[in-house]
Parts: sequence; structure tokens; C-alpha cells
Amino acid sequence: MSELPDGHRGRGTWATLALSAALVVAVLLGLPSAASAEFGFVPGSVSAEAVRADGTTLETQAGAVPYEGRTVFELNSTMTTYTQGSSTRYATQPDRSVKDIQVDLPAGFVGDPNATPKCPRSRIAAGAQVALPCPASTQVGTIKLTFGTGRNGGATSPGASTVPHQYPVYNVVPRRGELADFTFVVAALGGTHIVGSIRAGDYGVRTDIRNISVSVPLIRSELTLWGVPADPAHDPLRGYVMYMGFPLSPGGLSSGAAPRAFLRNQTSCDGSSPSSTFRVRQWEDPSYWVEETVESPAITGCEKLSFTPSMDVVPTESAADAPTGLDVDIDLPQPTDPVGLDSPHLKDVSVALPDGMSINPAGAGGLVACSDAQLKLGSDDPVGCPAASRIGSVEATSPTLDETLSGGVFVRSQASDVPESGEMFRLALVLESAERGLSIRLPGAIKVDPGTGRVVAEFANNPQLPVDSVRLRLKSGPRAALATPADCGAKTVDATLTSWAGHSVDLQSSFDVDCAPVLGSFAPSFAAGSAMPVAGADSAFVLRVDKPDGQSALNGVELVLPKGLLANLAGNVGKRVGTARVAAGPGSQPYWLSGPVVLEGAYGDAPFSLRVTVPAQAGPYDLGDVVVRQKLYVDPVTAQVTVVSDPLPTIVKGVPVRLQKLAVDVDKPGFVVNPTSCEEMTVGGTLGSATGQTAEVRTRFQVGECQALDFEPKLGLRLIGKRQTKTGGHPALKAVLGQADGQANIRLARVVMPDSVVLDPENSVDPAMVCDYDASLKAECPESTVIGTARAVTPLLDRPLSGKVHLVQGIRFGPTGNRIRTTPSLLVKLAGEVDVHLYGRTTVRKGRLVTVFKTVPDAQVTRFAMRIRGGNKGILVITGSRQGNIDICQSRQTANLAFTGHNGKRAGYRRTVRTPCAKA
Repeated sequence: MSELPDGHRGRGTWATLALSAALVVAVLLGLPSAASAEFGFVPGSVSAEAVRADGTTLETQAGAVPYEGRTVFELNSTMTTYTQGSSTRYATQPDRSVKDIQVDLPAGFVGDPNATPKCPRSRIAAGAQVALPCPASTQVGTIKLTFGTGRNGGATSPGASTVPHQYPVYNVVPRRGELADFTFVVAALGGTHIVGSIRAGDYGVRTDIRNISVSVPLIRSELTLWGVPADPAHDPLRGYVMYMGFPLSPGGLSSGAAPRAFLRNQTSCDGSSPSSTFRVRQWEDPSYWVEETVESPAITGCEKLSFTPSMDVVPTESAADAPTGLDVDIDLPQPTDPVGLDSPHLKDVSVALPDGMSINPAGAGGLVACSDAQLKLGSDDPVGCPAASRIGSVEATSPTLDETLSGGVFVRSQASDVPESGEMFRLALVLESAERGLSIRLPGAIKVDPGTGRVVAEFANNPQLPVDSVRLRLKSGPRAALATPADCGAKTVDATLTSWAGHSVDLQSSFDVDCAPVLGSFAPSFAAGSAMPVAGADSAFVLRVDKPDGQSALNGVELVLPKGLLANLAGNVGKRVGTARVAAGPGSQPYWLSGPVVLEGAYGDAPFSLRVTVPAQAGPYDLGDVVVRQKLYVDPVTAQVTVVSDPLPTIVKGVPVRLQKLAVDVDKPGFVVNPTSCEEMTVGGTLGSATGQTAEVRTRFQVGECQALDFEPKLGLRLIGKRQTKTGGHPALKAVLGQADGQANIRLARVVMPDSVVLDPENSVDPAMVCDYDASLKAECPESTVIGTARAVTPLLDRPLSGKVHLVQGIRFGPTGNRIRTTPSLLVKLAGEVDVHLYGRTTVRKGRLVTVFKTVPDAQVTRFAMRIRGGNKGILVITGSRQGNIDICQSRQTANLAFTGHNGKRAGYRRTVRTPCAKA
């Protein structure tokens, strides 16, 4: 073995002490059989104390450096007597052979492995041959051990039946995976390693001695560690060795190292009594631990500690309304006096981001959560969080470690649906050092205001360990976890840092958000139309809205569909008719969500509606279903459909949606029916933004192949009333119109009645029977103006439409807008699942009554029946001729019919009007 430096040379080698070696053999080979007493601690023997220089006064000052720290325990043992020759001999032995010793010190009581130089492990390996294997500067304390004696080493008095030993305890270079190693060397047994670690849970210090030699009859241990190992006051015991009661090395060495605190008290003054737990287990049955917990006086004087943290928070992206990472730097100045009071340990951190800086929905793309089972809080087992749950990195430095602790920021699984609870959005910081065997897992709560989306991150009850810096980096890029505010200017982060000593410090950090040229504008692109633009065909309807990045978020949609673009409502209420997809979040990669579009009945003042349900399941988060209703209004005159959506959500469970894109496909087969008109039309409407702006949008719409549609409507007319066939009679009129499937719909219908049937000149102008023109435009005609009934059958509805026919005041407008009375008109007011109003104008041409329905909706009707009442109040009357009265039964009554389809085709023919006359 190599020589020690001058001043540190052992006072002799173990190999030269033959007498001592013989005594060792006597102790180890002369043990009697094990006693039957219970394995464990002697009652009252266990203690853990931090004391001042007088050796008795307990050090209770928070953050102070004690003169020394002592842990003491004694194991149950049995003393036996026996006769050797003519004398009585005494031997003491432990009741079991101790295998492992473990001590858990109070959380917050810490040691600094870097307080002294470290002894190379190679010196310990050769320590069985050298009394002082390590330099004096590496000694951090002493250990006093009491061993039992066997028959061959028995004593002549009971007090001499145990053997005292005392050895230096050295700070040794730890192995990989160990935090610290404090070693003492026993003759012939080599080094005994007291391995320091940080335990899971409360992250207090734990020390372990494992696999103690079964041949060591340990009865009592008193470990003393020095508060400042380089303090000259410890020189008398520096290098002191006592072996089996014999001083082997007198001590008196000096350290030569700079003084630096090795031990420090806790910095928490919560009034509780710190506790230490001692555990031992035996070789004979190592399946269980025997433990005992002892308490120490409460720590006081926290008000004397100084807590002056600083913080800097800066987003990685300076532009407004953009995905961003976040850089958070926290610095905790440590005391400049290496042996003065410690800086209190950091307990709680609360960081409130500026208003408008929020969770980014796009951050959910590709994100998964780390479950509690994978994170393994409170466990030493390896962290098993998926790589896809990591959203950033974190580093921390400690004045007691050479290595930087590093690790990741992980998203934890959702444990609540209440955003402000801190359990809906959860994080964990994992700081590790494989070199030192450290794994610290810090759970974090993200509390989000459900109305504004403001984010507050809280990390509470952090470990009572010295930390001088924390560097947290949340990843940037289009999938960043956060988004910058949608407005520009100076922004402020508010934070509160709390120490275990009770200090609370409010901090602020500011940064600027840059304005972008498009910020605040609203000019989304818009496209809509039929997937198969063929007249009269079934086709999916598609809608696309795309808001350029940086512009105000979309939150309102109102559409006016082309005339004739209708839905087949029959049998489809309550059924899925399409799919809606939305892209949420700023940046180039927003997060897409989709959900069904379901046709529903009346909603508010609309006869039909759509319900869009988008499950807000983004990555590992389930924010519930987002339901948005759309009212479907049908214009009663044109049957044109207007879709008015409820406001699109701007925030869901505290997450601002920042809606960028909207895609709707109404694609249930047979649901959407194209117009039968090939005229150029538009899909138009109004889009609204979350900031109140609106944009009028319009896109061309046109179908083709109209000429491929047939157009062959059939109309039958019948006069009713056997006693109303002569001049002055008032016959009723029944008209039945039919049309086969697949034809172009009727746009215009013109009926010229036989010259024998005209408007009654009195009844048709009776004020009581004629609806006011303005009232008719509102379809608010009184019951007294009803002159008939009507019924329409369409395959687009579940039930026929029916209603009344009103006589309406005829009005035309002159060049100056003045009203000019004309012959009365008709209002056919159909009601049912939707309302339809047909207006027919009447005129007299060449003595014949002409009725024209000029604007018939482009909607399929397979059968339309209308009946005009007759009798005394009937509006139709049999006229006379120049020759006198007539009887319509005396001649054929013929009507001229003309129709124009929405595809431009015409159909015209003469039709005999059936009469109530008896057949000849």
C-alpha cells in the first residue's frame, strides 16, 4: 500500500499487532450459541441529536450548523457466565447477528458531501493493513462501536465483558448510483460503508449499512458527525483510533482544508418535533425490520433566516397569438458564510401567467399522459413515463452536489374535469442523477380559470433540500404547450415563492409581445357547395372556413343556401347526417377534432335544427362534449334555407379554442337534394369573430345538366256545385296538380279559366272578405278572408302541408311607388313541419280570369290540391253572355294551362274543366 502524506501516516499497521489479531480471533471464534432473547433495540437506547460545542446543549436553531450530530443505539444482548479453572468468567453477545442498519433522519436535516475532500476508494480497499487509510482532511466524524466477547475472550468482571472500539469516519468517493459514502475501517474486516441517499416520499436523508459481517458481535453504535469537519476543535479526535480498548492512534491531526459546513439543521419551524427512525434486521431472519422512532425538540428561529429568491420568465416566441415554449429561471441565493445560517429551503412555487397566455390546444397533438402508476410518486422504482408525455426539460443545482440534476417536464393523467381544481391539468418535474442515484419527482397542479383561461402553475411542498437554481424549459414549436396572448404589449408574470421557514415573496417578471400585421383583422376564406353539382341529384354539401393564422378566432356562422338546395327531412330527424371538423389552436399545426352532425326538430323559433357534438378529447385530455346548435330557417315564399349557428365556443374548460378552421360535410346519402335550376347562384353568409368583427362571405354555386330533367306537370280542374252551374251561380273549384319523381320542379304556374267563370264583382271586393295587402305579406290575414283550403304532399317531409287560401287585396306599384289597386290575389298559406306561402296574382285578359303563381319554390311536390269555396260568398261566379244567361252544362269548359320549370323547360296545354253536370 502506498504511503500516506506526512502528518497523516498511521501510527502502525494492523499486520504488526499480533496481540490484537489474536484477540480478534478469540472474539470471532469463541462465540457461544445465540441467546433466545428478542432481536431489537434496548429500550431507551436510541437517540438522534444535533448538539452545540458543549456536547450537551441541543442545537435547535433553524438552518444552523451544529457542532456535531450523534446517532446512538444499542441492541439487545445477553451476558453469560462460565468457569475457567478456578475463576468465574463473563461473556456478552448480541441476541442476533445484525445484518443491516438503516437510519432515516428528519426531512430537511441535510449533509453536504462536498464539505471536505473525498478519500479515494482504493485506500479503503487496503485499509485493513493501515490504521489511518485516508487523509485527515477527509475525516468527517467518528464512530464508537461496542462488540461482545465470546468464551475465549471472556472477562473477569461483568463490566469488561464488552469491547470498545473507535474509528475515524471518512468521506469517501461514492460508487456510481450512491449519493455519499462515509466509511470507517475495522481491523481485519476492511471498510464498512455508511451509504447516504435521499429517500422517496419526503426526500429526507437515509443512511444504510448493508451486509455487516456475521462474525461481528455488534452491541452498541455511536456515530458522531462533525458540523464543520475542518474545525480545529475536532483535531483531538482527528486520526484517533481505539482498538479493543487500546489506543492505536492518538489523534491530534489537523485538517488543513477550508472550513465548510457539513451538517445543517432543518429550516422549518412548524412546531412539530422532528423524528428519526432507526431500523435493523438480522442475518437469521432478514425478512423483516425492527424499527424505533425517536423525536427531537422542535426547530425554532426561522425568522433569522434570509429568503431572497429571484425569477425570470420569458416565452420563446415573442409574436402575439402564437404557440410558444417558456423559459423559467428561479435563483435562490445561498449564504456567503460557509458556516453561517442556511438559506431556507423552497417550499411552494405559484406562477400566474399573464392574461391571454393560455394552454395551446395544438399542444395535444401526439401528446400522451404519464399515469400515476408510471410516475411512481413516493417510490424508488424507475420512472416509466412515455416519451410522448414529455413537454419540456428541467435542471436544478444544489450547493451540496457537484452534478446538475436534470430531467423532464411530464404531463400527468387527468384526475378531474374541473379546470380550476389543479387536478384536470397536472404536471410532474422529474430531476435525476444516475451518477448519484437521485430521482426526485415533483407533482405540479395547473389551475386554469374556466372563464378567462389564465394559467396558474403550482408546485407545493417541494423537498426540504438546498437548491440554488432551477431552470425549466417548456418546448417550443407548433405543438408547444402554451400560446402567447392574442394582443400585443407588455405582459407580466406574477409569482409567489414560499420557504419552509414561512417566508413569502411576491415576484414579477415582464416581457413584451410583438404585434403582427394581421393581428386583430378578420378575413377568413370561405368555400361551400355540392360535391356532385348535378341538377336534382342527391349530393353531399361541403363547407370550408379557414381563418389565416394570427387573425381573430372564428366564433359565428350564418349561411344562406342557394334556392332549391334542400334537405330530405323525412325520416331523418334524430339521425346523423354529416360530420363537422374543427381545427383549434394557433400556428401551423392546429389540433383537429370532429363530431357528428345530427338533424333535430324545432329549436327556438326555427322549425328544424342541427346539433353538432364534438367530443373535446385532445390527446390525454377529455374536456367533455362541446355541443353547438344551428337553427334551420326556411323562407316561406322561396323555401330558401338559412342556417344560423349558436356562437361557437371561444373557451372550453379553461382552454381558449382559438378556432382556425371549420369543415362540415353533410353527406348522408339521399339527405341533401340539389336545385333543379341551373342558374348561377351563391352560397353566402356572415362569419363572426371572437373579437366582434364580421365578414360577409360569398361563393359561386351552380349545378348542371338541367336539360336532362323531364318536366311534365299534370293539373286537373273541377267545378263543384250542381245548383251553381247557371249565370249568377257560385261554384266551388278544386285543382289537383301532380308531378312524377325526378322531374324539374315548377317555377311558374299560369291558369286561364273558362270565360264563363269570373271573379264575383261584389264578393271579391268585399272589405270583410279581402285581406289587407301589408297583412298578407306577413301572412297575417284574418279568418274572414279565407276562401278555401290547400294541401301539398312532398317526399322531403314526413307529413303533408295543409292550410287555408286567403283572398288578398291586389296592389301594383306605379312609377313613383304609389299603390294602384288591381284585381284581388290569392295567398295559399301552407303549414306543417315548415311553412310555405304561395302568392297568386289574378288578372282579366280578354275577358278571362287569369291566375299566375309566379314564384313557386324549387322544391319537389308530388301532389298539390286546392279547393276554392263556392256558395253565396264564393268569389267565383258564372257569368252571362251577350245572348243572356248561360248554363255551363250546355258547353265544354276549357282552361288554358302553362307551366315553367326551374330548369327552363315549359309545358302548356288546354284542359277540360270537369263540371257537376249530369252525364247525358
